[in-house]
Amino acid sequence: MRNALKYFSVILFIFSGLILVNVKSLSADIRLGGGQFSGACFNCGTPADPCATTTVAGTTCTGGAKYVGTFDVGGAVGVKKYMTTPADAPAFKTWSPDYVANLGARSTTDGLANTLVLEAKDPIYPAGNYCGTLEANGYSDWFLPSKDELNLLYTKRGDLGGFDVTSGYPASYYWPSTEYNNGNAWYQYFYNGGQGNYGKNSTFSVRCVRRF
Repeated sequence: MRNALKYFSVILFIFSGLILVNVKSLSADIRLGGGQFSGACFNCGTPADPCATTTVAGTTCTGGAKYVGTFDVGGAVGVKKYMTTPADAPAFKTWSPDYVANLGARSTTDGLANTLVLEAKDPIYPAGNYCGTLEANGYSDWFLPSKDELNLLYTKRGDLGGFDVTSGYPASYYWPSTEYNNGNAWYQYFYNGGQGNYGKNSTFSVRCVRRF
């Protein structure tokens, strides 16, 4: 009887360990391995292209997000396809408290790299943390676009829809993930496309993207 209980305990321990490993693997896959969490594909390498059937900006892709277009991030990343959430964040966000420097979030082309830095400092950077932790349209690898990636969204605004393009403040002002200096971050004005810098503690609109 004692040997049987010992054998059962060993089997239970191994089974529990397998469950734990599988859960950890699934978590890693969700956050790092492509981001798909509500489809059939989990630990399966690069997930399927949700916008594979279109090259037209504004087309609704699998899961409900919208295809944006391609953008050259540069470096080892190169040209990527982009999709965006169909609507802005439900509330305005600050970039950070005033005069909080973050030298690791100054890329003008790589919003994912910027967002990973900002998200790691949760909750000091609300705009970046919102996109970095967002789970929507079947994915969890959303990020706050960089200054130049945000400009791509601006150029496709008519096709994508859902942006505030009035002259209203602050709704027509959108945060990218690119810092300008200790006190300011870049912004883009969707009324006319102008880019500038503004105090990080201002509350502006936010739209998240992912690339694949």
